[in-house]
Amino acid sequence: MVRKPGLHLGAGIVILGVMATGFIGSSIGLDQTEKFRVQSESAQGLDVLADHFPPGESQPIWIVAEDQSVA
Repeated sequence: MVRKPGLHLGAGIVILGVMATGFIGSSIGLDQTEKFRVQSESAQGLDVLADHFPPGESQPIWIVAEDQSVA
């Protein structure tokens, strides 16, 4: 029997918390291009974007302009 169960429980939680920090930033599952069963133009486009731009730079861009200057 443990004399101070709260101390042991707290130490266990702290140890599990430290061990769980290894999961921060890890991705579980398939990559974006691995979700396609067959070769597709979308997967090839994602590969080209990944080769030339850092992660997050290929997100959609909103361009706001006046209607008269777009013509």
